Amino acid sequence: QLLECMVRAERLEWQEIRSFERDPRGVNDSISWGLLTLIQRNFAPLAERASAVLGRLEQVPRALEESRRCLGTPARIFTELALSEMAGTRDFIAETVPATFASLENEVLRSRIGEVCQTAVEAYQAHLKWLEEDLLPRSTASYALGAKLYRKKLLYAESVDTPLESLLEQAWKELRRLQERFRAVAADIEPGADPQELLTRISRDHPAAEGLLEAGRSTLRELREFCVSADLLTLTDAPDPFVIETPGFARDLAFAMMDTPGPFEEVAREAFYYITVPAESWDAARTEEFLTLFSRPGLRVIGAHEVYPGHYAQLLRIRETPSLIRRIADSGAFVEGWAHYCEEMLMEVGYGADDPSVRLCQLHEALLRACRFIAGISLHCLGMTVEEATAFFQREGYQAAPSAEMEAKRGTTDPHYLIYTLGKLQILELREECKAAWGGGFTLRRFHDALLSHGIMPIALQRRAILG
Repeated sequence: QLLECMVRAERLEWQEIRSFERDPRGVNDSISWGLLTLIQRNFAPLAERASAVLGRLEQVPRALEESRRCLGTPARIFTELALSEMAGTRDFIAETVPATFASLENEVLRSRIGEVCQTAVEAYQAHLKWLEEDLLPRSTASYALGAKLYRKKLLYAESVDTPLESLLEQAWKELRRLQERFRAVAADIEPGADPQELLTRISRDHPAAEGLLEAGRSTLRELREFCVSADLLTLTDAPDPFVIETPGFARDLAFAMMDTPGPFEEVAREAFYYITVPAESWDAARTEEFLTLFSRPGLRVIGAHEVYPGHYAQLLRIRETPSLIRRIADSGAFVEGWAHYCEEMLMEVGYGADDPSVRLCQLHEALLRACRFIAGISLHCLGMTVEEATAFFQREGYQAAPSAEMEAKRGTTDPHYLIYTLGKLQILELREECKAAWGGGFTLRRFHDALLSHGIMPIALQRRAILG
């Protein structure tokens, strides 16, 4: 059944959704992340990896040409995002790739990489010009998938056949619960304070730009120790991930993200926790505004989501399943739902009890994800505009204007960003079923280990694997 779902999801993407015609960013993802993996992961000697990079770089002009040939009439916002992301990849190829191989002893290979990087940069320059002057003026299509494709995508990717109306009811119910809890926690911290103003003041307590990465590292050590002492799950003996800056081409995608080695990787086992730091070119006001995203209590919540016990702890466990199909499965609702569930679960068992502002930051993140649930369906099935979505995130999710606008735009390109809250709710429901089935034998560690032992399957199939 899992394999059938995977095949149907792939066929839906290529035959009906056809993103290669709708979104000019697809080819860029293949180029940028492919190159990053080759230069960053130490799976072979530097010269061998240089040859692999060279082979990929040589294909960049043709890949961009094929993308231009395939693209139809995208939505304007897709082309605008492509312009920003592709400029980052151009700079990555121009600067980071040659610098990586500057120490190569093979002078011919080193010189050849420099030449091919230059050719690839020129191809990107030409492609960016085409995007801006040719594609952008005729990017007039709707970003909306429509209800039919939206339901199909949800069914095939996540084995969810719940009517959209019922999903929206669940989302609104969760949003109202979180709003009430957010206000209650704020009142406990400072009676009579406006919750949003209180959060704004808390966000001003953040590391300096030059100390942001080290603050991320110390948070991971604290989180790992808490998971062990609270006996929450079985952690592998893998070391903490490297905490480094987000690659330039991905700065617009996320403020923090996890890059974990694949389930079949036996040599290059390095993992990377990316944190986006302020650009050196920014003025003091913009830098300060950006750093409020990484308040000290907020960093603890982000680390829980991305690393312990979130994405990193989960994805390392995939290699333990003996099933080939389960090792290559990829349920977004389970991946993001698990990480989001972990944020709330940690609060339940006492993490952050020393600082109630951690709980407030966690609830603010949860409000954001609940708003994504509603906005994703509304943008793609109910005619919501980007402007309406922006106002919705501000009004209902208590998001600042820049964040609200970014989230609204993301919803146009990521129709299923409902998976965070949807997955969390599914996991909580399954947890209650396991409590009832196991009785006195239930523990969080038993439940979490069972959940992480079957690969990244849709949660409906996890239920069958765990409970029969």
